[in-house]
Amino acid sequence: PDIRASLIGSDRLPCAWGGRLERLGNLLASGAAAPTTEAVAEAAGALKALESHAWFQKSGQTRSVKRAEMAVRLLAWLVARPDQELEVGDADYADAVTLGRWYAEDGGFVDWARRWARGGSEGALGRGTQAVVNLADRERGILDARFTKSLQRWIAAGRPSNRIVPIDQALKRFGVTFLEQAKERRLLVLLMDGMAWAQGVELLQSLGNRSNAWAPLAWHGMQRPGEGAYPVVLANLPTTTEVSRSAFFAGKEMPDGSTLNTQKDDDRFRDNKALQPFCDPSSAPRLLLRAEGHTGDGSASQEALTLIADPQRGVVGVVVNAIDASLKGDPQEQHDWTVDSIRSLEALLDAAREAHRTVLLVADHGHVPADRLRTLSAPGQAGARYRPWLGAGDTLQAGEMKFSGSGVYSPKGAEGVVLLATEELRYGAAAHAGEHGGATLAEVVAPCVLIGWDEPGPDALTDKALKPRPAYVPDWWHFAVRAPVEISRTPKPPSATKKRPRGVLEGQLGLPQVAPDVAPVVTALTVTLPALEGPIAAFAACEMLKARAPKSSQREDVVRAVELLLARGGALAAEVFAQHLNVLPFRVEGYVRGLQEVLNVDGYAVLRFDNRARQVFLEKAKLEQQFEVKL
Repeated sequence: PDIRASLIGSDRLPCAWGGRLERLGNLLASGAAAPTTEAVAEAAGALKALESHAWFQKSGQTRSVKRAEMAVRLLAWLVARPDQELEVGDADYADAVTLGRWYAEDGGFVDWARRWARGGSEGALGRGTQAVVNLADRERGILDARFTKSLQRWIAAGRPSNRIVPIDQALKRFGVTFLEQAKERRLLVLLMDGMAWAQGVELLQSLGNRSNAWAPLAWHGMQRPGEGAYPVVLANLPTTTEVSRSAFFAGKEMPDGSTLNTQKDDDRFRDNKALQPFCDPSSAPRLLLRAEGHTGDGSASQEALTLIADPQRGVVGVVVNAIDASLKGDPQEQHDWTVDSIRSLEALLDAAREAHRTVLLVADHGHVPADRLRTLSAPGQAGARYRPWLGAGDTLQAGEMKFSGSGVYSPKGAEGVVLLATEELRYGAAAHAGEHGGATLAEVVAPCVLIGWDEPGPDALTDKALKPRPAYVPDWWHFAVRAPVEISRTPKPPSATKKRPRGVLEGQLGLPQVAPDVAPVVTALTVTLPALEGPIAAFAACEMLKARAPKSSQREDVVRAVELLLARGGALAAEVFAQHLNVLPFRVEGYVRGLQEVLNVDGYAVLRFDNRARQVFLEKAKLEQQFEVKL
């Protein structure tokens, strides 16, 4: 045992690989027992140590390493807890607003990580990973309980929509408003049936990392309700396709007791009066459901591609059922939700680009995975996660909540519906991969984001609202749970209202394609930095910089990048660097090359880009020497 322990530094011995996994597992277990910034730093370091071993790239180790990575991220979330930093308003439904915003920003990442980190408890790594998952499950359950109670009060208050938007108003609020602002705009409504934010954030990351990238529009920073990175859209109840998708396309609630038929959604879309002004009188708004929009093998149909290309139609819609269909599969299956994993998606996006159509990427509702579901008996007829409220004699069981009122569909003869308010229950024992219909955050908070393609061009010739911006990624996703390094500025009295920003862990090491820190999303059209003062201002005004970057706009880019890197200890992952500077991730390498032409004087590598690790580095001492400044 003593010899084995001393060999942990080997990059080839199997016992060294096992020792590193065991060490990481033990650190995760101790972190779950006492979540601290130090525990995150140690676990992140142990995760980094796996990278140098020869087994790191072996396909047989992919699952265990990914589980471990997601567990470290969950530990970082448990320490960071951004939900606890959001201001809660005075209204009795304030939790619905606050937690809705939190879920649209951070919650999808939490649930993405929980799904991948969950697994067996064999060995030290399994035990440590599952200990973190169990703690995250407990905390997520508390958040769901707060949200569902507040959701009841929001409905009772008449669903006020100044900061959160009911899904039956979402098409008008975002699609119609967007089209009204410029007559040349066209829109593809791409409804991803059943997509929760856990799949939404993964898909947005995939879209932004491609050479033909798509990303959220700057428009959101100009028009958003509330203060979050993305609009908070709440599905109608119960969170089923028949109720919520139909209400979205119709632009109104489904009447209580009416017969629900999703095959009529194309008629609802066509008859939506808010959409009709944006189509030629002879070409009504058109929606393609699964049978018309896709071929038998799941590819985009020629009818769909032709419809998207039609210039007479300002707005068209296509339903993609890939995620919802996967919920009927076996829980043993694990999916990566990327552009490539949905067969029709790339062709639909390419067609939208050719037709100069912005895409409203939206879901009708989310879902909960089957990971923790157990059966609860239901009186009478029930769906997987909802049942009719049978009246005063109907007794609620633990985990059930009654809903009625605006935005809630009541079946014929019922006085409301009973929804499951926890991700641990379902009616019936079907072994599906996921279910929906209930009232949890994952089911109710629906993704709804306008996305556009990256198309460089002179700003004067471009609609600035259509500029794509990097998708939001929370700080803790890259293990950042401490404040950034302070760079030299003229001291100012501290603000009593502003919170100190989060930043990189001290001594933190990055993983390949994993950033050690990320900034809050910049949803406004431009980034406004504080006025430069002190040494950074001296650098901005130095003669060497003026000589190497004659244009003021070029100097501003250089100074922004230098200030950012200095504040993060001289190292930043490409994804984070991109988000701070409003550069799409796949363009970072080229952007850094432009900065190097200014900063790398006489061949000195003041600024460098590590393509393998996808990180940007700034050498402060070389910068001071070459530009004769003290930072």
